Amino acid sequence: MASMIVHSSPYSLIKSEPAKKTMYVTWLNRSIELNEDQVKLEIEKILDYTKGHPVSAIVVDSRNYPFRENNTIQHWINHTYMPQIIEHGIKRYAIVVENKIKSVFEDFTDVDDAEDGILVEYFTNPEEAQRWIES
Repeated sequence: MASMIVHSSPYSLIKSEPAKKTMYVTWLNRSIELNEDQVKLEIEKILDYTKGHPVSAIVVDSRNYPFRENNTIQHWINHTYMPQIIEHGIKRYAIVVENKIKSVFEDFTDVDDAEDGILVEYFTNPEEAQRWIES
């Protein structure tokens, strides 16, 4: 089965490949127009889908994501979003960036390191990210 569009807006595109239990999130250029609450709403579309569908890997192309320096959003991602992602059974989370940076997820609240089993990796090449989540 081919990929299907789960969510589409002027700011992000979310596709799912149910056969591979994989989700692809792409931030679009216009996402810079969003405020903090709107960013969270876009990100919550990922949670809405992973809550009800078997997804074990996510690739986020964040090259157009303009909120990396926003501590409020990053805190929400680390302490609300990522714990739910783990709870929903995601095992691999690939983030495509322009340049590799120190992990922004280092301080995310983690119930039990050994058992949650999520791997978060950064890539500068979308094809490498794809290969990694499928490996």
